[in-house]
Amino acid sequence: MNKLNEFEKNIGIKFKNIKLLKIAFTHTSYSAEHLIDKKNVQLLSSMSAVHFGNFDNNERLEFLGDSVLSLVVSTYLYKKYPYWREGQLTKYRAKLISKDSCYNWAKTINIGDYLLLGIGEEKNAGRKKVSNLANAFEALIGAIYLDRGFNYLKKFLVSFFENVNIDYFLDLDVDYKSKLQETVQKKYKIAPVYEIISEEGPAHNKTFIIQVKIKDIVLGTGRGNNKRQAEQLAAKDVLMANKL
Repeated sequence: MNKLNEFEKNIGIKFKNIKLLKIAFTHTSYSAEHLIDKKNVQLLSSMSAVHFGNFDNNERLEFLGDSVLSLVVSTYLYKKYPYWREGQLTKYRAKLISKDSCYNWAKTINIGDYLLLGIGEEKNAGRKKVSNLANAFEALIGAIYLDRGFNYLKKFLVSFFENVNIDYFLDLDVDYKSKLQETVQKKYKIAPVYEIISEEGPAHNKTFIIQVKIKDIVLGTGRGNNKRQAEQLAAKDVLMANKL
C-alpha cells in the first residue's frame, strides 16, 4: 500500500483520480525540485473532464478549496442555526474557515505525514508548519470536490464541524484573559500567572490543561485544544466564579 492509498483508507475516501490527491499534497518547494510530467495533467471531476494545464503543486487546488469550504460552512451554519442573524453567521463562518481551523483539522487526519516537500522545507520542519498544513487541507477539499462532488465533500467536512464546540466560539468574543489581567493588576498590582498542568492526547491532537495563579494561589483551570484556548477558559473560570 503506497502513502496515498494509506491516506485514502484513513479518511474513508477512494479517489477516482489519485492524481488529484497527489497534487493536493504537493508543496511548491517539492515541485521546484522535481520534474512532474506536465503533458498528462488531465483531471477527471465528477462533472466532466477538465484540463488544467501546466501546474504541479497544490496552490490552485488550495484556491478552489478555500471557496468551496466557505460555501459548505455557510450552508451548514444556515441550516443548523436557523435563528442566527446574518452578522452572527458571518462571524462564525470566519472562525470555521480560518487558517487555524484548517490547521487543526489537518492535524487530526495527519496530513503532515503525506506532504511532498522540497529538501529545504523538509529540514525546516515543513510538515508541522501552520501554513503548509492549512493550505494542504484546503487543497484536499478542492480535490475531493472535483473528484467526488459537492454532496460527498459536505459529508466529509460536516464530521469536522460536528466536533466544534460553538460555545468556545462564543467565549472568543470575550477576551477573558485581558479582563482578568486588568482586574488583578488593579486589585493586587501584579499579573496573573498561567502554568501548563498537563498535556493529553497524541501530538497531532493535544489537549492542554492550564492553571491560572494569583500570588501562588490557583484560582482557575482551563482545558483547551491549544494553549490560548486553555488560558482563556482558565481566566473565564476565575471571573465567572468571582474568585478574586
